[in-house]
Amino acid sequence: MNLYKVKLYSFLASIIFIPVAVLGQYFGRFVGMFFAWFNSAFTFFHMPIIFSSITIGFVSGAFGGWLAAKAVMKMNKIFDFKWAIILPLISIIIALIGTISGYVKRDSFNIFIEHFVSNLSLIILYVMTLKDEGKFKAN
Repeated sequence: MNLYKVKLYSFLASIIFIPVAVLGQYFGRFVGMFFAWFNSAFTFFHMPIIFSSITIGFVSGAFGGWLAAKAVMKMNKIFDFKWAIILPLISIIIALIGTISGYVKRDSFNIFIEHFVSNLSLIILYVMTLKDEGKFKAN
């Protein structure tokens, strides 16, 4: 396969990152909320709200990043790593800017932490999963 086709297909496959990551974060948030609830309900240690926010954010982002990486790898069997992460990095930078500006304007600190941790864990797990499990085209 032509090197330019691999780059183009890698970029086009990364377009699926946005909807899959959003759905993954949505469902992962419920799992994170369950973990935080379970810890508060069935242990003697009640987590402070900040730790609950970090737990919910991490689980939702991790699930979304893992799911998005799996979807991108399913779209392309062989891809160019750099071109597969361009669009996701741009979208996460925009989301982080929105998170910070939302906190400055009106949001609470716990919501800010939850969204910030969620976005960071999303992109980190996306990149890690692609690096660990992906098949790359040699330049």
